[in-house]
Amino acid sequence: MTDALDLLSKNELRVIGVDLADADLREIAMSVAEVLQLEPAEVLVTDYLDRTLTLDILRRTVYPHMLLGHGPEVLDRLRGLAGISLDPTASIAADGVLGWIAADAAPDPSALEAARDAAERMSALIARRVCVISTGAEIADGRVRDTNRALLESRLGASGFTVEFAGTAADDELQLLAALQNAAQGGFGLIITTGGVGAEAKDRTVEAVLLADPRAQTPYICTFDTDNHGRHVKPGVRIAVGRIDGALVVSLPGPTAEVDAALDVLLAALRREDCPDAELAEGIAQQLRQAWRTAHSHHQETT
Repeated sequence: MTDALDLLSKNELRVIGVDLADADLREIAMSVAEVLQLEPAEVLVTDYLDRTLTLDILRRTVYPHMLLGHGPEVLDRLRGLAGISLDPTASIAADGVLGWIAADAAPDPSALEAARDAAERMSALIARRVCVISTGAEIADGRVRDTNRALLESRLGASGFTVEFAGTAADDELQLLAALQNAAQGGFGLIITTGGVGAEAKDRTVEAVLLADPRAQTPYICTFDTDNHGRHVKPGVRIAVGRIDGALVVSLPGPTAEVDAALDVLLAALRREDCPDAELAEGIAQQLRQAWRTAHSHHQETT
C-alpha cells in the first residue's frame, strides 16, 4: 500500500452549492466519513456560510486511495440525505492533499512521490520548530526576569532547533489553552511552557494541557499535605506531557535550574525520536524529583 501522506494542517473539505433545511449535521459528517473510509469521529461539520458546507478531517494523515476520485461519490451521498439540497453544479474544494478528492484520476507516480517528499520535508521542519510560552503575572509585568527564555533558546538552538517566543500567558487555563492551540496550529512540533505547575490555586498550566489533551501524562514531582500548607490547595507540583494536533507539549516548572535539568531528559528523548510520552513524562519527573530532593536537603543543611 502507498505510504500515508501528511495533510500538513490543510484539513478543510468544502462542499460548494449547498442548501440546508433542518439537516442533521452529524448524519452529513458520518456519510462523508463512510465514503472516505474514515472513522465517524474523524469528520466534523464546522461551518455553513454562503451556501458552502465546511467539514474538518480530524486526522493528520490519509492514504491516496481514500481521496482519489471520491468527489462525485461524496456529492451523490449528500444528495440522498434529508434536509440537504445540492445544485446540479455543486462541487468539492480543498487545499493540499485533500484536493485530490476532486481529481478524476490518480496522479502519476512522480506526483505522488513529490507530494510525499514535500510532506516529509515539511514534517521535518515542523519537528525542529519550538514555541516557548511563559506563564505568570510576575513575568508579564516585568517584576521577574524571564531567564528561562534565554536558556531554552541557547540549549535547544545548540541542538539544531529553531526557538520562537510566543509571549507570556496569564494564570488562566482558558487563555493558556488558547495559547497552546494557537502554537499547535502555527506549525510548531514542540511547545514548551514554563511555570504554573505548582500547588497553588493560581497555577493552571497542567489544567490547560488536560483540557487540550485529556490523555496527557501529568506525574507529580513532589506532594504536600494540604492541611499543613495553607497556600497549597492541590496535592503537589506536577509536570505535563501531551499532544495537541500532533505537536508535543511539555509543561515545566518555573525555576530555571529545574528547566535546565528537565532539558537533559527532553533533548535525549528528542534525539531518540520514538520516546513514548509516558516514558518522557516520567523521565522528566524523576530528574526533577532528584533536583528537588537535592535542593531541599541542601536547604535543611544550611538552616
